[in-house]
Amino acid sequence: MRIKLLSLVLLSFTNLGVSQTQFWSDDFEDAGSPSSGSRTPSSTFNASNERYFDRVTTAQTNWTTVISGVVGSKFFGGSDIDNITGQNTQSHHQSVTWSSINISGKTGLSFSGLFAIGNVTGFDHFPGSSPIDYMLVEYRIDGGAWTSILRFFPNVPNGNGPLALETTGDSLAQGEGTALGGTFAQFSGNIVGTGTLLDLRFKCLANGTTFEEVGGDNFRLFYTTALPVTISSFTSSCEDKNEVISWVSESESRFDHYELESSADLNQFKSVAIIPAIGESTEAQNYQYVIPEKTSRNDLTYYRLKMVDQDGTFKTLEPISGSRCDMDAISDLLNSYTYQDQKLILFLKEQNLSIELLTVTGLSILKSESTLEQNELTIPLSYSSQKIVLLKISNQDQSKTIIHRLFLW
Repeated sequence: MRIKLLSLVLLSFTNLGVSQTQFWSDDFEDAGSPSSGSRTPSSTFNASNERYFDRVTTAQTNWTTVISGVVGSKFFGGSDIDNITGQNTQSHHQSVTWSSINISGKTGLSFSGLFAIGNVTGFDHFPGSSPIDYMLVEYRIDGGAWTSILRFFPNVPNGNGPLALETTGDSLAQGEGTALGGTFAQFSGNIVGTGTLLDLRFKCLANGTTFEEVGGDNFRLFYTTALPVTISSFTSSCEDKNEVISWVSESESRFDHYELESSADLNQFKSVAIIPAIGESTEAQNYQYVIPEKTSRNDLTYYRLKMVDQDGTFKTLEPISGSRCDMDAISDLLNSYTYQDQKLILFLKEQNLSIELLTVTGLSILKSESTLEQNELTIPLSYSSQKIVLLKISNQDQSKTIIHRLFLW
């Protein structure tokens, strides 16, 4: 008998080899920061652990809120920035500018950084009567206009509150983004356009009567790298009792190799094989790898495909469910199963079986019966959002029952 099962991902002939590559950073440590260009604060002072605008350690600060999540030992912080001497003579506008960051030939630019605040009830929003407190990250390309990447403003109107991510441009973050606190949290944003040189700027305004504490850390810039390969399908199938992993590349250019990986739980993946690529092709290329029989498992195995460029850049496809091809019975009641196109297909060892799917907490999702003539049962699961379910199978007199965990990916 020739058995052919199939687990399939169709990829719509799109280039899935897109990844982000970091090319610049500033973690505010003593050595190696920034990685390129120059860093220039509007002013630098460190009058006390409550009045400063400088690179600082947590020991050099006295935040109202406990600080956590600092990368390394230092971050760039500000506290009571308009009040070095206690006389409110310093400007409440302060900034840090990074100049002449080379972006030649880079596209799909983006920024990521860590941000935190202390005194979460102390940031002012009193439009018309006093300046509104904020933190901003901005950029400009080749000396053009400054454009915001991230904007943090108070989320309490006409009062005092924490800074939060502001997304509408009205200088009020009420009901919008995540509020900042004492734990440094990552925020990211896109940079539109490209050119030769990029300038980056961190700006803050703190005009309150209390200590207003702000911090930024681990600033990074990325560009998008497209791998020169287009994958249109990635499948697992059975040819007799051999499991075959297949994929099709529609084009390749300066491409190096594929790496097939497997997992039993979708968490830990291990390398199965490295398959050399054609490397240069404008025509469809078919690849296959036969899973060695000695590595076959009774439980379902998952596979993913890593695509590696000649410069080491790589992208990994979403996992697919493998196919059990040895047909050794999982139990006295179930030979094997496969999951594809939101359908669970069971290959039963007996007829007249009761089938039930349950959540991992025991809540019943579906019940079904196999008929006298039925050894193969297809169960549609398009309505279920569960990714891990329990399969319960019992015979007619309940003398045999199995419960098997399934990963529906």
